[in-house]
Amino acid sequence: MQLEATCIPHRSMLSRALLLGLTLQLASPRSARAEDRLEYKWQDYAEDDGRIRVKSHYLFAQKEINTFTTARFQGVVDAIAGATPTGVPADEDSGELPLSDLVEEREAGAFSLEYRPGETILGFEYARSDEDDYLSNSYTIRYSRYLNKRNTTLRTAYSFIDDDITPPAIDPQKKESHEFLFGIAQLLDPKTTLSIDLTYSDIDGYLTDPYKQVLKDIEIVNGLTLPLIFAERRPEKRERYIFQTNAKRYFDTLDASLDATYRFFDDNWDIESHTLDLAWYQKLGEKWTLRPHLRYYRQSAAEFYSPDLNQTDIIPESSPGPDTPFYSSDYRLSSLSSLTYGLKAIYQLSEWATLDLNFERYDMSGEDELTSPQAYPDASIFTVGVSISK
Repeated sequence: MQLEATCIPHRSMLSRALLLGLTLQLASPRSARAEDRLEYKWQDYAEDDGRIRVKSHYLFAQKEINTFTTARFQGVVDAIAGATPTGVPADEDSGELPLSDLVEEREAGAFSLEYRPGETILGFEYARSDEDDYLSNSYTIRYSRYLNKRNTTLRTAYSFIDDDITPPAIDPQKKESHEFLFGIAQLLDPKTTLSIDLTYSDIDGYLTDPYKQVLKDIEIVNGLTLPLIFAERRPEKRERYIFQTNAKRYFDTLDASLDATYRFFDDNWDIESHTLDLAWYQKLGEKWTLRPHLRYYRQSAAEFYSPDLNQTDIIPESSPGPDTPFYSSDYRLSSLSSLTYGLKAIYQLSEWATLDLNFERYDMSGEDELTSPQAYPDASIFTVGVSISK
């Protein structure tokens, strides 16, 4: 297993990203015999114009307890600082986008046990993520079965995620998620593998971002209209569907391999997204490997997204009831696209140790021609890591 460091610098998304990433990562098939491994990575995520900066430390440890049992631990500590859009549109006079300061530290980790009796793999995982105002606990069970002389692997996993949200100025809130994964991996020939995974998620509870706002021009008295700011309001239920396929191909004449992934996402908020991820691993002699990487992402907007409520007939209420409509101006729910590209260099220090350096650019842009372009971040991401195995 290779530890991949990824930063998503937005409060509740931070917790969920790590938990889901670990859950799906640990649901993938393993080799018949594990190895002892220790990995450390340091990452610096810096948005342009000094907006958000995240410095992260990642640790992964794997220990083969006996021939059939392996234990794994993965942890991350993030230091987050900067400013993020509130949801309120840019000022018409100054053109500046309102930002909210953010200083936070997050600690998250996951521990798993894997048991491999014969042609099956059984696993259990516990994951936890802790922020000042967000605590998430995740429990996962998974099962894989080898078929066809181990050329075919069937796998399934179930996760329960229990989140406690305690932002200031509102009562504590709860959110619960149930996730189901079903997948198959097939060895097509000695140089080619193909996998397909289907994931369904059912999320209930507090899904609003308590730090995001919306703007509405309200007529206070006849002839006097003022721009007023309100808290956003999202549905308390979300169902998500994910289709993902991955192909790996080794080219012996080039001493290189291609890793290609396509992901389709759909949910009941009307968000639909497509992701294409390509990585090329090129061996250069005995010591070096270069990995250029390209990832393209595009999504449609949530049905209740609007840059401001002046484009709608909605009048926000101070005490929303069950029939109050939903609304949000969070740019992450808008129609958008992003492109990530970069280069990773891996150096074999010895038979049991490697060093890797990775630089990536992340560029996001809006697709609706309504949301302020300032809302969408561009960032540089630098990662350095070392891995020891035996």
